[in-house]
Amino acid sequence: RYHIEEQMGWSSDEAWENSLRDVLALQSLYDALGRQANPEIRKALNLQRFFSEDMSDLTTYLPVPVRKVFGDVQRVGNKNSEPDYADLTELLRSKEEQSKSILLVAGSGAGKTVAARKAFHDCLVIPPGQTSPVLGDYLPVWINSATPVNWDSIDQNHFLIERLILNACGLNTLSLEGLQCCLEHPKLKLLLFFDLNSWDPDDQNKIAQELPKFLRRYVSGQNQPVGHRAVVAFRSSTIEESGPRQQLMNSAEFSAYDLDPLMPREAERYLRNIREF
Repeated sequence: RYHIEEQMGWSSDEAWENSLRDVLALQSLYDALGRQANPEIRKALNLQRFFSEDMSDLTTYLPVPVRKVFGDVQRVGNKNSEPDYADLTELLRSKEEQSKSILLVAGSGAGKTVAARKAFHDCLVIPPGQTSPVLGDYLPVWINSATPVNWDSIDQNHFLIERLILNACGLNTLSLEGLQCCLEHPKLKLLLFFDLNSWDPDDQNKIAQELPKFLRRYVSGQNQPVGHRAVVAFRSSTIEESGPRQQLMNSAEFSAYDLDPLMPREAERYLRNIREF
């Protein structure tokens, strides 16, 4: 609960300010309003309202289509064809990829972080007219490089991803063994979000090596994977072929996807709505 309230900006003024940083439109509006954290501005500028589907007359979030990558990230396929999915949330819901984790390999500024923030939101918030969140089967965990980590102790114990989860969620009183017991429960499925470009190269390699192992580690009584998944974002232009991107692309646990750019008319409508908002 602590982690979710922090990430959604519900717990404090500081958490609310931090939640705006990954969404350029909200951060720009906040800057334009003099960076005042008063109740009226908090009510107007927040992730839940930004991603809301009930603002059809003034949509401030436009989904970015995703397209599967085959082989080399530079050979994405026919950009003139229809994208595979309307957005990251639809991809995560799809039956075709329901057992896969997702590697987003789009370039800088393509919308990877906003798409991930929308998916995080869709794990928690019930859309109007619905009875459950769109991705309500998952408990989201946002893991970033701002969380202090004792890498030496993690390396000695091997369970790197589990310890990153403990750190990110502020579960200081829960032991590694206690978390592992929770992760084996068939009804608890985590959806982990990583922006690996925010980590140092050595740390990127460690996470890329250990994340597939984590996803294989937890099985149910029928010896089937519990269903934990991850969304990992890389800027495709900054990761070498031999680096962590390639490690994840070669992993059976991951499918790689690129993001389509918005069409000019959509981009114009988006900017007009942001100004009116």
